[in-house]
Amino acid sequence: MKIGIYVFSGTGNTLIAAELLAGSFRGAGADADVIKIENHTKNKSVPNLSKYDMIGIGYAVHAFDAPRPAYDFMRALPESPGKRLFLFKSAGDFFWNGGSSSKVRSTLAKKGFDVFHETLFVMPANVFMRYPDPVIKNLYTIAEKTAGKSAGEILSGARSLAKNGIFKRIFTRLFSDGESFGVKRLGRHMKVSSECNMCGVCWRDCPTGNITQGEARPIFDKTCCLCMRCIHHCPKYAITPLLKFFRLKVPYNLKKIAADKTIPDDALKNVTKGFFRRFRRYFEKQGLL
Repeated sequence: MKIGIYVFSGTGNTLIAAELLAGSFRGAGADADVIKIENHTKNKSVPNLSKYDMIGIGYAVHAFDAPRPAYDFMRALPESPGKRLFLFKSAGDFFWNGGSSSKVRSTLAKKGFDVFHETLFVMPANVFMRYPDPVIKNLYTIAEKTAGKSAGEILSGARSLAKNGIFKRIFTRLFSDGESFGVKRLGRHMKVSSECNMCGVCWRDCPTGNITQGEARPIFDKTCCLCMRCIHHCPKYAITPLLKFFRLKVPYNLKKIAADKTIPDDALKNVTKGFFRRFRRYFEKQGLL
């Protein structure tokens, strides 16, 4: 079986989830490709799905919904009656399973896809609150288990979709509409400190082409989707959004932390109080901890 995994990832956590899924598929004897959604959305090309027996679409949760580039990609997909498709998404919290996926499913159903499976990867937060390194590493090891479990279910054909109740749908719609209204304005007002050395990482990596090279600093336009990539990938950490509290005070490198053998990988298992106690309970219920 050949599987195409299309993913939109801002800071890189969802891409890591896609790579873990691909690795699990390959370990089970399937062939899997990971393709960045922006490879198609930036040049408005239509992917060739005929070479895949099944496809997956993954995205980072934005305001309890999928980000604009993911929707742009889904709406541009060719009609594919009956083609099997699985969804996966990543979020810094499992609250309400990352929001409703009803709009995503509806968008894909109009193209004829059979959306049969959905997975939430709980990954380290990249806004507001930086998780401690032991928690970050533990979330990575849990993501590995999540990928293995999900890949097994997908290959077996198991149908598993998150429930999208009325309140979840309303909640998602309100937050998603609010973000859509605000990000275009916030994206134009990124602040760049004197640390910027005009290396070009931000304008080369921007998935929506919102950033261009200026004479003395990057120039931000109004097509931002607030994926936070420019902020987190900046080698000088020189970019700050208008809402300063949105940016982590100290960035992190997930793969580097995961590979550090001096950091324990069972932090959540030992939590008995505080914010992360609910994480422990959630993962225990999922059979992942």
